[in-house]
Parts: sequence; C-alpha cells; structure tokens
Amino acid sequence: MSEFDVLCIGNAIVDIIARAEDDFLHQNSIIKGAMNLIDEGFAVFNAAGPGIQAPNWLGIRAETCLASGQYDAGIESVSAALRKAEHYGDRWFVPRLHAIAAALCASAGRHGEAAGHADRARCLARQTGLNPMAVSPDGSVPLN
Repeated sequence: MSEFDVLCIGNAIVDIIARAEDDFLHQNSIIKGAMNLIDEGFAVFNAAGPGIQAPNWLGIRAETCLASGQYDAGIESVSAALRKAEHYGDRWFVPRLHAIAAALCASAGRHGEAAGHADRARCLARQTGLNPMAVSPDGSVPLN
C-alpha cells in the first residue's frame, strides 16, 4: 500500500445566511435576493479554470436559493451543478446535490421530482458510504 503526505492550503468557504433590513441593503448597494458574493466567487472560479469546484459553488447557490424561497432559481442551479458533476466525474458531492434538489422540488410543490431526487440521494449515499449528515445535515432527506 502506498503512503502519501498531503498538505492542503486554501480558504474555507463559510456559508452565512442572515436577515438584513431593506435600509441596510440600500445603503450598501446590495440588490435584495441577489447572490452577489456567491455569483462573484463562481465567476472567479470559472475564470481561473478549476471547473471541478463548479458543482460545489452551484450547490451553495442552490442552498441559498432554498433558504431565501427562490425555488425555481435553486432548481436551475442544482440542475447545472449535477450536469457539471457528471462532466467532471464528481461522485462525492452528487448525493448532497440530489438532497438539495429534493428539498427545492418539494418546496416548489414538485413532489414527484422531489421523491426521485431523494431516492437518488439515498442510493448514492449508501453506495459511496457517506455519512447521512454529510448528505442532508438538516435531516430533510432521511437516508435510512
């Protein structure tokens, strides 16, 4: 068996969703409901070329859409994330993406699609041996 020493250096991505008054948004030239920092970060990643991170960024955007009630935009983002994940051969983040898609579809009243994504999340989580909390931290998609 081979041994490797691995050192990773980078910036942590910290998701914070907070409420803000309309006056604060206006004073700071922030468009309400926009995902300025997420979209800006995604644009930087796209320009730099590490496309393997695209599913992660799009997934973060989809979760933000879910939290802010922008279900259609979230479904669009998570669909793009799933396409990117397939393109790059990402198999570890895909169960989480399906769990996000399930929550978005359920919130949008698309229950058939939600059930399909939830089933896919469960199946892939079992296949990859992922901890259920990594796939659905809030328990919205039961993986048992």
